[in-house]
Amino acid sequence: REQGQEDNVLCYVIAVDHQRKVVVVAVRGAITVDDNIRDLLLEPGELDGYLDAASKGSWEVRPPKVERVGDLRGSGKLVAQGDYLESCRATLCDILDCGVLEGALKDNEGYALTFTGHSLGAVGSFFLGLYFEKWVPNVRCWCFSPPAGLVDISVAESCASWCTSIMNGKEIVPRFSAANLDRARDELVCSLVSVSVSKWLRIRRLIWKYWDVYRGDQDVTKSLNPATLSEDAREFLEDYVCSRNADQHRRYLVEAADMMSLPGRMIYFEHKPEDVDREGDTAMVDMDGGNGDGDASGDSHLRGLSRLWSGFHLRIGFDMVMPDQRRCVPKYVKNASVKAQGIILSGRLIHDHMPDQLADVIKSVTSNLESQDSSASECT
Repeated sequence: REQGQEDNVLCYVIAVDHQRKVVVVAVRGAITVDDNIRDLLLEPGELDGYLDAASKGSWEVRPPKVERVGDLRGSGKLVAQGDYLESCRATLCDILDCGVLEGALKDNEGYALTFTGHSLGAVGSFFLGLYFEKWVPNVRCWCFSPPAGLVDISVAESCASWCTSIMNGKEIVPRFSAANLDRARDELVCSLVSVSVSKWLRIRRLIWKYWDVYRGDQDVTKSLNPATLSEDAREFLEDYVCSRNADQHRRYLVEAADMMSLPGRMIYFEHKPEDVDREGDTAMVDMDGGNGDGDASGDSHLRGLSRLWSGFHLRIGFDMVMPDQRRCVPKYVKNASVKAQGIILSGRLIHDHMPDQLADVIKSVTSNLESQDSSASECT
């Protein structure tokens, strides 16, 4: 399906790979103005109608249009990003109407069904996979750089057996949600009002309180000590917090974002300088700690200083090595870790999201893994 042939339908292609015995549905990522506007619409929508239609397991059934969620907590409804879901519903109806996928699966009995896409295409591939996984056997989904705040956390976690999401370096899209945008704005305001504060006081406070400021408390405005601010800075901060808290729709979007997550299990390609110790590169660990435990203890000055430096590099996103001096380390990470990390202000937040960059990373990682396998075979 090409761009603009049908309203609100994402571009996609259906292909059959006879060598691997798989039918592939690939959905294109954002490229038009409409696509990019859709990426910025963060209103939640009900997912229950979509899943109810999937549970009927028929090529004749069509899911209903997506309804906006009013009471997020009291309704008991499963939620998803509404505009994404509506586009995917329209795309699903187009696939069901044209009959190409149905014919491909019937003509190639026993073939697996794989959905894949990048960015907005990852959104389409996930929701299509979520629909067909209910009644078509051997469904797999590969979501490359999907946006954060995509689907209800309970649904996202239940998809781990058939859906894998992939995130590269410091890219913004898998970290892009109403909650993280709100947090990034708070951090910028806090930086603005702190310009007159003694830098030594800021560094000392970060060493002792780094974990609370950057990992636990999402309201970073509470991390500031009003006594250290000038009168003008205090008044500005108070006015900002009052204005922010009075915005009911903002709180609605942030609450919705906290209920949603990235789909399936997550593979994170971490970029490291080439000369860093390679020990543990092959370990698939959680972002929060080397052993996946997310150790938050702060009983030593050295540990606090270490967290300060790693956090300074993490949050501001300085890149102190050239691209050809980096290597990429694949890790399994928890979706909650990605959410806690927030948006990284880096010169690579768009660069790392580009599909050609991600393709180069995957080629590099797979090539290294193949070389390791060959070396291990020779040793044995």
